[in-house]
Amino acid sequence: MRRRAASVLTYLKSAVPKFHSKYGALVAYALKSLIAALYYILVSVSLTVFNKSIFQNYDFQETTILVSSQLSITILLLFILQKMEFISTNGFQWDLFVACLPLALSYYLMLVTSMVGLRDTNLVIYNTLRRTTVFFVLILEKVILGKKASWEVVASVIVMLSGTMVAAIFDMSFSIYGYFMVFSANLTTAVYLVLIRYTRDQTKLDNFGILYYCSLSCLPLFLLTGILDGSLRRLFMHAPRYEFSFWLFFILACSFGFVINHSIYYNTTTNSALTQNISAQVKDLALLVSSYYFFHPQKSSTWGHIGVATSFVGGLLYVLAKVMEMKRTLEELPNK
Repeated sequence: MRRRAASVLTYLKSAVPKFHSKYGALVAYALKSLIAALYYILVSVSLTVFNKSIFQNYDFQETTILVSSQLSITILLLFILQKMEFISTNGFQWDLFVACLPLALSYYLMLVTSMVGLRDTNLVIYNTLRRTTVFFVLILEKVILGKKASWEVVASVIVMLSGTMVAAIFDMSFSIYGYFMVFSANLTTAVYLVLIRYTRDQTKLDNFGILYYCSLSCLPLFLLTGILDGSLRRLFMHAPRYEFSFWLFFILACSFGFVINHSIYYNTTTNSALTQNISAQVKDLALLVSSYYFFHPQKSSTWGHIGVATSFVGGLLYVLAKVMEMKRTLEELPNK
């Protein structure tokens, strides 16, 4: 009996290190992947909630000031991280700056329209309308890149568009200007996403390098816009009446403007672009729940809820379609 117990103990001592070496790395990788996805989801939801809180709860209307502040913080943090050698942007190069100008212009238009759209629509409908960006991406990829989408992707986008249309029709807080700006944001976002692939191929810049040049190009445009539309003057006039909580949300929103880009980069490089797409759908669900919890959209109907839910299901179908598309691509690769 003692001999058998000793043999069992010896086996366990030899098995535990093998088990740890075999599955320990897998568990560590899974944990790292989960943290990267949760990091993006938390930051993305927080940034949207912070921005919407500034506009709705504090009646702050100066979108150009908010974006200018976010870009300033982004440039400052990129400079600090470069000096600390956490990232490498290779300093300022004029040829790269010029090469990034078309991308920077689309980035500028995307930030302007998305901020105004967020300000002038309720958060639930904003999140639903923004999901239709995929539709514009498909069209631009077909026109510019000659890329044809699979029928599964097209079907999922039709479901998304149908749900969005129903939600829009029954939106009791409809704002034609807000809707126009959100759809403009979708179009400019699609242009930005298509151009970013082209610019990355031409310049060989990573995400931080592209963010650096886009922020550097856009900041003067936003400051000039703020001067011309009177935003800077109104900010200085009304600054003393804002509460401490407003400035706290404002600073958080400005800081998270950089963090959201880092979270996308970290999630994509740690996991994959597909995981980023899936994380975006989980983010949409979390944002949908937080929208109802924090901002209480009373002006909504049953059909509006059905439209929002249908659009969300369309987003899930889109991710599933991309998984199937990737699987077919891998199967078509020649075996070595």
